[in-house]
This record gives sequence, structure tokens and C-alpha cells, in this order.
Amino acid sequence: MDMNRSDPINLNDLDEKLKSIVPGAIRQISPADNSDLDHSEYVSRNRAYAEEHYDAVIQLGGRPTRSIQYEPVLPTQHESGDWVWADGSPADESGDHNDEETWEKLWIEDHWAREGVYFVRESEEWQWFRAFQQRIRRTPQAFLKKQQYIDDYCQRKGIGEELKPQLCIEPQLQTKAEEWKEYYYYEHARLASYEKLIEKTQEEAQIWLDQFDAAEPGAGQQRSADTPCSEKRWLRGELVDRGEILFSGQADVESRKREMKNWEARLQRIEQQLPTVAAGCATSTQVSNDKSLWR
Repeated sequence: MDMNRSDPINLNDLDEKLKSIVPGAIRQISPADNSDLDHSEYVSRNRAYAEEHYDAVIQLGGRPTRSIQYEPVLPTQHESGDWVWADGSPADESGDHNDEETWEKLWIEDHWAREGVYFVRESEEWQWFRAFQQRIRRTPQAFLKKQQYIDDYCQRKGIGEELKPQLCIEPQLQTKAEEWKEYYYYEHARLASYEKLIEKTQEEAQIWLDQFDAAEPGAGQQRSADTPCSEKRWLRGELVDRGEILFSGQADVESRKREMKNWEARLQRIEQQLPTVAAGCATSTQVSNDKSLWR
């Protein structure tokens, strides 16, 4: 069998296959469920959860975009004084900051919870990608139309020939490298949804500000063009401060931008793995033996 060929998964068998790959015997443990578990058991359960979904990606014929991070990279303190993870998201700062041991344990638990979430998303992406492969190949006409659309998309987005997929209507005849390029396109096209989400969030934040400016002043305050921004007004049944509305809107927009930045980093990891995939190195059976050496 040629290990560089891709093995398509029939959509009719997909649900049953996924049940056998991810039986659900291991459930992710959230911090809220931690009351009855000690630190080591909590970490062990979430680590097993991440490994289970990592293996699911491989059994789907896919390739994880990165290794499992067995050595936790703890948050660092930003110049603002806030503690943040490597992706820029805020770290949990609850608890006694003077108790470094307890605080570090909390972050290690958070690290493994995040690893679980990451590889659940990885396995979901490969499920959706397999469904996408089947969908665009239902008829020759649909396939040709999609290939033309992909060519046009790559040209619009500046995706070079080295990353543009050359699809085959019979996916089993594609090499792993071409399948990886198809996967890269599939994930790249998702950027548009993040761009739209950022735009929508910005619009919603502006709507809140506009409604605030048009709202009735709070008790004891008079409407005036000279009224400072710290005034409170009645908005949607609550007495709120303009600064609160502004801060909340900015925080939501920054969160969406951070999500898009993380997705762009994911695309970079996919692109960087293409030479390895093209060389036929690190097949899924080899990789699954050591989840920390995914390169």
C-alpha cells in the first residue's frame, strides 16, 4: 500500500467510525468539576482527553497541526501587570498570588484543560474536512466548479502555486501532499468568517454606544453636551457608565481579533508541515507512537 496516498472516508460510515475512534470514555474535566479530584488526577484525566482526540485525528487519516505540549508553558506577566498565555488570552488570576505553589498548580491544570480543547477542535476540523471532501465530489459538475473557485480564491488571496491544491475527483488518487494542500485551503477559507465576526462585533459595540448617547440620563443627572463621559444613563433597563460600555466593546473586539490571530498561527503551522508531508516522512503510524515529536 502506498502510504503517500490518502484514504477517503465514506460519509455514510463516518458516524460509526467516529464512535469507534472517540468512544467518549474519557471526558474532559473542567475546573468546576475539580472539587473531588486532586491535582495529579485532574491533570491525568485532561491529558488523557487530549491524547484521545490527538489519536482521533490520526485515525481519521489526518495530521495534528502540532504536538501535545507535555511541558506546560505557564503564563507571563504583561507590561500592563496582567498575566496572559502565549496566545494573548488572559490567565486565571483568582486565588492568593502570594501562594506561588497553589497558583502554579492552578495554571498547570488550566494548561491541560486548554490542550484538551485544542485537540478536540483538531479532531472536529478533520471530521468537517472529510465531509467537505465528500460534498464537493458528489458530481463531476460540482467538482469542476469547486476547483475553479479554489483557483480563483488562491489568486485573490495571493496563495502561491506551491500551496494551491490540484484536486482529483477520486480522493484516493491524491497524494498526501495534495490532500494537505486541500486541507490548507479549507482552513484558509475559514479566515473570512473571523473577519466577518470582527466586523459584526465592532458594529454591535458601536450600536451600544449610540444607544447610550441617545438614552435618558441617570437619576440626578441632566442631559448636556458638556456632560463628562463618566455619566451614567439608563440603557436596556440598567444604569450604566459610558466607560463600561466602551471597555466592554473593546474587550469583545480584541477577543475576536485574538481568535483570528490564533487561526492565522494555525495556518502557518499547516503550511510549515507541507515539506515533511511531501517528503513522505512521519506517517501517522510513526507519529502516534510519540505525541511530543510531531515535526
